[in-house]
Amino acid sequence: MGTQISSGMTFVMKVVFPVLWGGMWSVATGLLFAAPASLRSSGGGPPPGWVQWLCLGCLIVGAMVISRVGGGLKRVVLEGNQLRISNYLREITVPLSDVARVGVDGSARVNNQPVAVIEFHRTTDFGDQVPFIPASQAAYATIQAAVERESGTSTPRASLPR
Repeated sequence: MGTQISSGMTFVMKVVFPVLWGGMWSVATGLLFAAPASLRSSGGGPPPGWVQWLCLGCLIVGAMVISRVGGGLKRVVLEGNQLRISNYLREITVPLSDVARVGVDGSARVNNQPVAVIEFHRTTDFGDQVPFIPASQAAYATIQAAVERESGTSTPRASLPR
């Protein structure tokens, strides 16, 4: 059994949240298009016609953002000198010697947590980098230290932004 590097909320943010969010917005948008007369606005009448298009736009934009940020998230476990990386459908093992760097994706946050990225020297089955939500500052420091030990280099460690 290894050290869990990624957050326990990864599955929730990758699978549960998108399904619930997408389901609710899809039902609301579908009702606005299929049966607008059955809904009431604050004035008591049916909602204005532009509301259905606004909801459709929010559904599309939201789905793109959720897919960009949450869709690529992986579960990461450090076991000795290798990483077990999972997308919840399959799991791969990558030696620490194949890790080029561990950093932070400054453009993405999930549940107010920064998204960290493991970059590889070679392309793996999950690509040349893997995004994950660190379980904690200590977990992030643990993987950075393990990569430094394996590569034999000493680089200044960056902490997770708050």
